[in-house]
Amino acid sequence: LLFACSTLLARLVHLPDTRVWAMALPLGRPSNDDAAIRWYTFCVVPVWTSFGIVSFGPFYGFNVWLMDVLDVFGYHDVWSPAGAVVTTAFTVATLSLGVSSSFIGPWVPRIGARPLYLAGTLVSCLAMLASGAALEGKSLAGLYLAWGLLYGVSQGAV
Repeated sequence: LLFACSTLLARLVHLPDTRVWAMALPLGRPSNDDAAIRWYTFCVVPVWTSFGIVSFGPFYGFNVWLMDVLDVFGYHDVWSPAGAVVTTAFTVATLSLGVSSSFIGPWVPRIGARPLYLAGTLVSCLAMLASGAALEGKSLAGLYLAWGLLYGVSQGAV
């Protein structure tokens, strides 16, 4: 669809080389031959998209496992002050995402978006493992550090 739209737009305004326009992500841009475009579209783009889903999906999916986290800490009501103690981890993650984005943003022109994206994805996987360890140890401070701070900073890089 993106290729079709870019081709149509290029024909309307008479721009040359429309196939490069079809490459929405600047991740190893292919040459203009059809085999490279197919390889890029069906091999590279799905891999990078799955990285994004794996790293950023759990951020807004926090509420999916919230009840289990409340049970781990012995709280059974989300709307109680005790339940708010656990949901503060999401607030810390959101705050650290916002703050870290402003510090990580200037690094994009220096080292590129791909290394930051990959590093953010790997750190988010590490943060999810650390969050699981914090839950296993019933450590609220560990949850704040792992999910709130580490995962939030990793999402700032993604």
